[in-house]
Amino acid sequence: MSSTEKIPPVVFLCALFVFFFCSSFSYFILDHTPRINDEIAYNFQAKIFLSGRLYAPSPSSSGSFDFPHIVNNGRWYAQYPPGFPALMLIGLLLKAPWLLNPILAGLSIFLFYFLGREMYSRKVGIIASFLGSLSIWHLVLSSTMMSHTSSMFFMTLFLLFLVKSLHVPTLANGTAAGAGLGMMLLVRPLDTVLLSIPFLIYYGISSLRSFKKRSRNLLGFVLTMGIFLGILFTYNTLTNGHPFKMGYMVYLGEGRGLGFGSSVLEIYEHSAFHGFQNIANNLASYSKFLFGWPLTSFLAVLALFLIRKQDRTHTRKDLLLASSFMCQVIGLFFYWGAFPFLGPRLFFSTLPLLLLLSARGIFELERSLEARQRFLKPKWGKTALYSLIFVFTLYAFAITLPRWVKAPGSEWFFERIDHHFAGVNPDIHNSIKSVLPEGSLVIFKLIYHPLLNFPTGGWGSGFLQNGPDLEEGIIYARDLGKENAELVESYPDRKIFMYLGMIDKGMLFPLRAGEDGLEAGAALPAKSKRPGHIALLQDPIQFYSTYSPAFRKTLEGMLSEHPFWEVDAKFLFEKGKEAYNTREYSDAVHYLEAALQVEVQPFYRHQLLNLLAACYLRSGDTDSARKVQVCLQEKKKIHMYDVLPERGF
Repeated sequence: MSSTEKIPPVVFLCALFVFFFCSSFSYFILDHTPRINDEIAYNFQAKIFLSGRLYAPSPSSSGSFDFPHIVNNGRWYAQYPPGFPALMLIGLLLKAPWLLNPILAGLSIFLFYFLGREMYSRKVGIIASFLGSLSIWHLVLSSTMMSHTSSMFFMTLFLLFLVKSLHVPTLANGTAAGAGLGMMLLVRPLDTVLLSIPFLIYYGISSLRSFKKRSRNLLGFVLTMGIFLGILFTYNTLTNGHPFKMGYMVYLGEGRGLGFGSSVLEIYEHSAFHGFQNIANNLASYSKFLFGWPLTSFLAVLALFLIRKQDRTHTRKDLLLASSFMCQVIGLFFYWGAFPFLGPRLFFSTLPLLLLLSARGIFELERSLEARQRFLKPKWGKTALYSLIFVFTLYAFAITLPRWVKAPGSEWFFERIDHHFAGVNPDIHNSIKSVLPEGSLVIFKLIYHPLLNFPTGGWGSGFLQNGPDLEEGIIYARDLGKENAELVESYPDRKIFMYLGMIDKGMLFPLRAGEDGLEAGAALPAKSKRPGHIALLQDPIQFYSTYSPAFRKTLEGMLSEHPFWEVDAKFLFEKGKEAYNTREYSDAVHYLEAALQVEVQPFYRHQLLNLLAACYLRSGDTDSARKVQVCLQEKKKIHMYDVLPERGF
């Protein structure tokens, strides 16, 4: 295949579609804002790089600024390797970090084509690029600011020049292959190690068999990889204190990486059972979201391995791709954090492998159908095949994608990819900065439970606005209850306020020192109700739908007896349990109903509803108890966000 052969127009169109989709989704749906804890940590590290440092000193009252995945032990920096934050730095310099992944995703379409052409044929390359543009998983994940798209991009770059090195073992091809794998190492080291094993073994054996011919190519690869390893080891030494010590070891502590018995989650320790469960869930998610086809997205791959009469010259390459995928499966079996989120995200670097295998399957299906001329008229089989793919693609974009983006029956932030995705949006800050003066410090308190597995998270809408030196006009800190007094003392030149509320509405009020601790002033009103702003409430009772006089009376009595900023979902849950234990069932019902109106996490909603059903039964409201029990038993509606609408939940 000539290296000067023109790129087919369809590949350009596919790349443009991917870039347009991802950039539009990122801008209009995700508000071109980092949402997930990982994204916010990458963004924070990029800001540190922008300041010309590898880490910043921990701020005063450092616990008030703790955030998931960010080391805060005297040094303040993200736990991740430097590769992706360094790429985001380019985006920050251009004032558009949200465009990084859409650009990489669009460029990846060209790489899929070149890789397919180099490994197999021009036709396979075209099919691979076409499938890459139709992968709803590729499109959605590449609309975020997660590191997986860049890892996948450099994985594909590595494979392309590794295959080129096998065909034309020049110094340039070896250097390019080393640069691709080296950049991937700086982005996601575990993926790099796992996925490269079969390819490096094959490349090493091929190089040794004809060492004299391939020595310059091998030298370019090894030296380039050595440079990137040196960068990683130097970064680790300067930040984490040892060349082989990764940031997560500092943040989580020793023994929290691969292996059974290790975990950072509060609810379980990793075991072989959880490993099998994670892998099964990831493969099911892969099957569903790779292309979004009905039945399974693996149909073309299955066809490849089931068709008997096919071009056997490529079987070794197929098995090499499949073995790389299996290395990722085996490696992630031992990792506690390999649960699906945004699809099987930890498998995203395997995307080029599955695209090539799927393209090969479609290519072999087409050849097989064309060979059956005695049963089918010429080109009928090919037309039927691509018509079926067209129908499957319509299904993916009309049914699978909308259901994924807006999961039916759930309002949980991590199951709906919308304006409130991951419990973060820019609207809170927009409203706060329109009201508060420069030099303010805002203590950020949400009235639903902290994130179950990441209790220092949840306040990302505030933290993402902070820089490493906390020199912004408005800075944010997380709520630490009585320890907030220490925070106030640490920043005497700042005017102190608290944001109390939810992601779409809240109260903003000043705090001042009193005899018994901090005291609240009058809530500040919003200056306007413009798009991109939230509702600023004047009275904490406005957080609730007071559907009856009795319910309102209970809430007003409770709010008058306690500081209103202490009344949150956790507080209400405890009050409900206390009232249940003392057989004050009517009060217990009201407390639990109020908690459900502001609680968003499925885990806690399930507990609340269980106790609420018991309270309804005890208080004689058997009809409401029955409705709750039906929802608890209904597997399709396990998250239960619309149980009794008239009660506000």
